[in-house]
Amino acid sequence: MDNNFNEEPNYTGEVVGEPKESGKAKASMICGIIGVVLCVIGCFCCIGYAGVPLAIIAIVMAMMSKNETDGELTQQAKIGLICGIAALLVLVLGFVIGFVIGFASAFTGA
Repeated sequence: MDNNFNEEPNYTGEVVGEPKESGKAKASMICGIIGVVLCVIGCFCCIGYAGVPLAIIAIVMAMMSKNETDGELTQQAKIGLICGIAALLVLVLGFVIGFVIGFASAFTGA
């Protein structure tokens, strides 16, 4: 049985496996999370409009962070991108549901 446990490790001096940090990715994540919260609240009152710019900023910052991390999206950038898209989808869905309810109530006379 041939075990390679006694081999000398190859030390090249480079750091392997260290995650790359990006300030833009962190900003994307923060804006995305706040954008989702504001857009969900916006379905019930008018503060949801504040979530739209934050969601757009989250998406743009996530894409811009790829330049700082050698073309890869970090975990924070992925969270920011997903939250930004989700915030916009929640707000659009809320508008569509509100429009349908308003349109239906106009015909029923309620």
